[in-house]
Amino acid sequence: MPIAPIGAAGMGGDGFPPDRNHFSRAFSTSFNNMTFKRTQAEPLSCQCNIRLTPSEMEELKDAASVAGITVSTYIRQRALGRRVAANTDMTTIRELRRIGGLLKHIHNESGGAYSQLTADTLIEIQKAIVSIGNGL
Repeated sequence: MPIAPIGAAGMGGDGFPPDRNHFSRAFSTSFNNMTFKRTQAEPLSCQCNIRLTPSEMEELKDAASVAGITVSTYIRQRALGRRVAANTDMTTIRELRRIGGLLKHIHNESGGAYSQLTADTLIEIQKAIVSIGNGL
């Protein structure tokens, strides 16, 4: 699958934003040439080797994949007591916010004809966002 060039507006050659998974698949074999962004002041220069069973390694890979981070980052965050937010949780929160915005638009366009229904639904959406957010 060829990678479409990214234009000045950050869009692919077909006018759609580039797909993150598409890029990660395309570059998954070139780890030797990969540059890492420094996310903290102190460089990650120490290593810690551990032995795992193949099933444990697969479990770690799956968990890191769900979170959208590398296995190293996943292990480091968990070992240091930091929360690991899954990409699916953040995507769900963004989608719930988008739906809430659309409901607000419907409320405004209808002149409040469905005000009780939209208010009740917005309250439920807000509860869902808080509930998912507490798990992060």
